[in-house]
Amino acid sequence: MLPVLAGIVVGTLEEWVQWFIPARIGEMRDVFLNCAAIACGLLFSIGLDPPERLSPTLRPGSLRRIGVAFAFATFVFALFLHAVHPGYVVSSGEEVTFKARYGHDELKRIAADRAVSWRDQVLPVPPRLSREDQYMSEGLWHVQWRNRRWDAGDIASALAENGILEEFYAPVLDTPSYVSRTGHRWPPGQRADAEQRAASSGVPAQYQSAAHQYPIYAWPRPVFWGVVMALIAVGLTGNRVISRFGDRMIGIG
Repeated sequence: MLPVLAGIVVGTLEEWVQWFIPARIGEMRDVFLNCAAIACGLLFSIGLDPPERLSPTLRPGSLRRIGVAFAFATFVFALFLHAVHPGYVVSSGEEVTFKARYGHDELKRIAADRAVSWRDQVLPVPPRLSREDQYMSEGLWHVQWRNRRWDAGDIASALAENGILEEFYAPVLDTPSYVSRTGHRWPPGQRADAEQRAASSGVPAQYQSAAHQYPIYAWPRPVFWGVVMALIAVGLTGNRVISRFGDRMIGIG
């Protein structure tokens, strides 16, 4: 159990490091995939140096060590989740929603800040090891999804994505960068054509964007940390409860 928990901690930290490399994405699913490598490593170790005997019981003190390791692994994994996956459901009008790491008002504030700081600039390729600009990354997700929907003939979805971009990610549309030297804003003719074709297609007005490239969860933060603290408490104190229960059962026997 201790090698498994240690492997989960290392895998979590490895995925967290990817959060600071713009070309990589670290997420929860990759941490779980690392468990396959952990299992393979344990099986290889057992095959290389098998124990003299396998016992279903734990050695004295093992339960306490496992509980502490579980609490530590839970805390590290919770910090990773808190840094990567929580977000908000943002509304653009009454018909369009999308998930983002930032709330409605914060997106507006960041857009206004970027419009000033990016003025008269061509955004360069970010350094290989640097903190990713999540606002720009999210804007590029919506640009890519808009273009994919357009190429697929889903004009209404492409128009909805373009509306999200114009309302919340306008600096990403208008600022030249290493991705596009001319920006990503639709020409007026293309936008007018999209509006006309979407109006005549008769598609439903409700639209929920699927542009995000990794899961974003609109978790209530107090509930999330309440569950985490409960799991940590179980890891730190559960071994005492189990030990006392076992001693009592031995006494009854």
